Amino acid sequence: MRKFIEKRSFKSSIIIALFILSNFINSVPKMVAPIPPPLYSYQLISEILPNRTLSLNLLNRNVVIKINASNYPDNVQIDFNANYTIFNAENDSNLTLGLPFFLRINVSKSNFSVKLNNVPIDFVLENYTQGATNSSEFDLDFFSHFINEKPVIVIKCNITILKYESIKIEYDFNGIVDFWDDIYFGYYLNASKTWNGNTTGRVEFRVFGKVPSFFTSGDYHGNKQVSDIIEGISCIWEWYNLKVNTLVFGIEYYSYNFYPNLTIYDIFIIIINITAYILIISAIIYFIVKRKSRKKT
Repeated sequence: MRKFIEKRSFKSSIIIALFILSNFINSVPKMVAPIPPPLYSYQLISEILPNRTLSLNLLNRNVVIKINASNYPDNVQIDFNANYTIFNAENDSNLTLGLPFFLRINVSKSNFSVKLNNVPIDFVLENYTQGATNSSEFDLDFFSHFINEKPVIVIKCNITILKYESIKIEYDFNGIVDFWDDIYFGYYLNASKTWNGNTTGRVEFRVFGKVPSFFTSGDYHGNKQVSDIIEGISCIWEWYNLKVNTLVFGIEYYSYNFYPNLTIYDIFIIIINITAYILIISAIIYFIVKRKSRKKT
């Protein structure tokens, strides 16, 4: 009976020591890759751009981006719909409009359409690599702010706009992203600086399936509202008659956690923890051995 009690006491002590050790391992700061910078590895759709400086006002934009992330991270469906109201305060003019984006979609298997005042019009898709963006007739300055291996694709169309005329141009496209890992997907708004005056707008992300984090990058003074929808979640950014300096609205997905680099304080805490746990485990072992030796004598 005494041997059984001694054996059980020894096992209990070992279990306690292992429990303490496991708590120590979990308490040690994680030494892995640092948090990535906020403008890294974006997939992006930009605001509409004109190809020349005119007295054009972008009076209003209404943007809806649907993300079906039910199969994340294997593939994600993107549906983009946006309409823009443009006013011309100068003489009659011919101009070119472009809507740039870089996404990991197969463009040849995607569907695109452009409408002017609800009537379909012709358009072309132009590709620009990072080194060739200066050759574009559009100001693609935003490319330098982001890291992405895909080229910039511009949906380009030519229109005529009369003096004191307002027009509405609408863009639709959809595609499948075959693989999303850690992703930052945004609508780039800073292109608004190419238009005159203040602007009114509404940008909505409707996400179905895996729930993301929503982010706003830049100086934003409008309203933001997150709400549940059927089988998903919606985030709406909305503002009225403002000069918007916000850089990006968007969503984020992470497949694993990021931890900061170790600091001197973290190293000090690790040393203290190691010392404390060694002393505790040594004391347990000492008392076990001492008790055994007493019983033998």
